[in-house]
Amino acid sequence: MKNNLPYFSHDNNARRHPKMKALIAEFGYEGYGRFWALNERIAESSGACIDISKKVNKLDLAQELGLNNDGLDTFLDFLSDPEIDLINLNDNKISTDRIVELFSKTMENREDERDRKRGKNGKDDFPDGNGEIPPGKDDFPPGKTYRQDKTRLDKTKQDINPSGSAARGEEQPPPEGESKKPESPVPKPKKPPLRDREPENDLERVEKAYLQNWDTLYSEGRVTTLEPVVNWNQTRALLKRHFVKLKPDQIIRALHNGMTDSFVMSGGYSLGVMLAASVLNRLINAGQGPGPPPALKDKKSLGGLDQW
Repeated sequence: MKNNLPYFSHDNNARRHPKMKALIAEFGYEGYGRFWALNERIAESSGACIDISKKVNKLDLAQELGLNNDGLDTFLDFLSDPEIDLINLNDNKISTDRIVELFSKTMENREDERDRKRGKNGKDDFPDGNGEIPPGKDDFPPGKTYRQDKTRLDKTKQDINPSGSAARGEEQPPPEGESKKPESPVPKPKKPPLRDREPENDLERVEKAYLQNWDTLYSEGRVTTLEPVVNWNQTRALLKRHFVKLKPDQIIRALHNGMTDSFVMSGGYSLGVMLAASVLNRLINAGQGPGPPPALKDKKSLGGLDQW
């Protein structure tokens, strides 16, 4: 049985709630969008709860929200402040009262549906009685005959015949009309990592350019981990959407410009951040990144702008 929510809804005037106004005043509509993205992540998580006690889970959440680690802490601290109370943050587990309530009701409905299919809620899927099968010869109801498969019967006779070829362990020919089961195909050799081979399509061209840039930044000590934290499924979906209007070379140029952009680097050179529409357009048209866009000046930096 599924253990999460397929969807959830919110009021169309949620932005006018005092708590939401406080959120927008503190972080702008970027923070408002991140809050609902966080709710989506909670709803799709097992048990409608995000566990960030492990570093890898916390970094994954930060990357998905377009934040660095410190930015995520700042954001969650604000949302869980008792006076704001937009999320519950206990023992590094994130949830919300509303989603927990929806999750409980959904699980009850799923349990009722499962019981109904089992015939426990008034369905006469099973005959009346004590649930025991009455004893009888071969456990077959009297007066009924059952056709026996001739091929299976012949096979059984061979198995119990000590002089037969089956008893000697010899391979048996397939039954008439059936071909011999083909041997399992030889598995294809595993592709080498993208860093060690030529890209095969436009998606891989962009991804390899990003990885090469990351290796350069790591060698210079400007990023601290050998491997970037990237949700490749998410970024590939974004790339496919960008390819409708943009060429791969334009996106690769934006990734190069991101290496000298203070706003992008403050978020840890996140691929998800750079593929956000507003950031990507700025990087494509930039010579050298001038820093955070004007809309973010004099605001608390959260390290990213992923609005998808």
